[in-house]
Amino acid sequence: MLSKIFTDKRSKFSYSLKDKLDILKRLDEGETISGIPKSTIHDWKRNRAALEEYCASTSSNDKRRALKQPSVLKYDKELFLLFQEQRRKGTPIPAPILKEKALDMLKKHGGDHFSASDGWLSMWRKKCGVHPLAICGERLSADTVAPEKYKTTFPDLVSKLELSSQQIYNCDETGLNIKCLPKRTLESTSYKTAPGFKIQKERVTVSACSNTSGANKFPLMLTGKSAKPRALKNLMHDRPVYYRLQKKRLDDL
Repeated sequence: MLSKIFTDKRSKFSYSLKDKLDILKRLDEGETISGIPKSTIHDWKRNRAALEEYCASTSSNDKRRALKQPSVLKYDKELFLLFQEQRRKGTPIPAPILKEKALDMLKKHGGDHFSASDGWLSMWRKKCGVHPLAICGERLSADTVAPEKYKTTFPDLVSKLELSSQQIYNCDETGLNIKCLPKRTLESTSYKTAPGFKIQKERVTVSACSNTSGANKFPLMLTGKSAKPRALKNLMHDRPVYYRLQKKRLDDL
């Protein structure tokens, strides 16, 4: 009975471990292969037990190509713990710094040659559930001790002075970009990007004040750089908000 002949002219480096095991099984069934060097087939047969063990423990869509792993993979968990520790402190960890940490860690443990390539970084991020994000806000700069202390001292002060909710006021301020365009827009599918203008950073400060019960709410107060804003030209005496000029401090001059 003639055996089947199948040809595979791919590079020997393009076969996944599951592809290698599948080819070995087809050879066992009597098929003849061409396009793969005999020395490569011999290496696969020599490592067949390891191939079967690995393929039995992974999913069918696994694309790993080599049994031998870089020594740095042994320390992926240690690198991830270091990464988590630094992020809890708020330290930015961009890709170049993470690569340097991986190289230092491997050198410390006396591992083999490792280049910390983009491919390794991509696999490490996927395995550890890490993705790049832009740092936003200033939450990590906030004082976390004072609020906890305030939670106990303020109720004691209210009780001592016998204050009601009508007598307790809260005032806070926030920034408002008055000329900032939206950052997202609808665009035709024929465009791959949506061109835009330079971001306008002109802003005013908005202050709001009210008592605890909400019965007495002061009108909003705007603080800007113009003494007489043109937009409020005809509303200076009849407007729903207060407006004040932001005067420069002497130490800023």
